[in-house]
Amino acid sequence: MNLNNPEAVKIDAAQWFAEHWDPDMPLGVWWQLLADAGWAFPSWPEGFGGRGLSSGPTKAAIQARR
Repeated sequence: MNLNNPEAVKIDAAQWFAEHWDPDMPLGVWWQLLADAGWAFPSWPEGFGGRGLSSGPTKAAIQARR
């Protein structure tokens, strides 16, 4: 995935969310999965719940989560 390409990030994020979302999952478990995968706060550094994305790709990832 090209981390500078918002559309590629949006597609990757949407695919990950579709594969991992379970409406019956406890909220804390969901946030832990997001953090472990780097999707909790995409602009944060890797290892801290993020992927180190710039603002454009971060916005795309957040849009995919909605």
